[in-house]
Amino acid sequence: MQLLKSSIAVFASALLLLFSAGAARAQGDFNVLFTLDAPIYANNGEEKTLSGIIQNTGADFVLINRVQIDLEGEAGTYLTPNDSIFYANVPGFFGATAPDNFYSGPIIGLLPASTTPPGVYKGSVTLLGGADEDARLTLATAHFSIRTVNAAEPNSAPLLLIALLGISLFHWKPFVLNNRHK
Repeated sequence: MQLLKSSIAVFASALLLLFSAGAARAQGDFNVLFTLDAPIYANNGEEKTLSGIIQNTGADFVLINRVQIDLEGEAGTYLTPNDSIFYANVPGFFGATAPDNFYSGPIIGLLPASTTPPGVYKGSVTLLGGADEDARLTLATAHFSIRTVNAAEPNSAPLLLIALLGISLFHWKPFVLNNRHK
């Protein structure tokens, strides 16, 4: 009887250890490298795409299920994020070995409003995922900055040319009229 109790205890301990190992895997010790390209410049009203690199450097696969875009301060007022670029381009599965563990390309889009004052706006992009399609663990975060400028003003060269032409015609006409009678 003592042997049966001991065997049940060992079996229960092994079962508990097995399930707790699965829970640790589900919660994750994932290693994902994530970087975004250097600061970008954008005209107001012109969407810019932020590109970057995502790499699974861990020993096991990881699923990236979601992207979270956080805008700091005034960026939340003037920038509109576009996460559809992420879902259209970034693979959801990252294996543990090449070539399945690496992605380089478009990550998200940012659209400055037409009323955005010139300046630098900052934010971050967080990758969420884990061992399955329902996981929402924070895997990696990268920061970005975008410098906005007002769209170029209409070129003043044509206006200057018209003004100079008008002035020259005004001065040329009296010269021609005065010299015609001589």
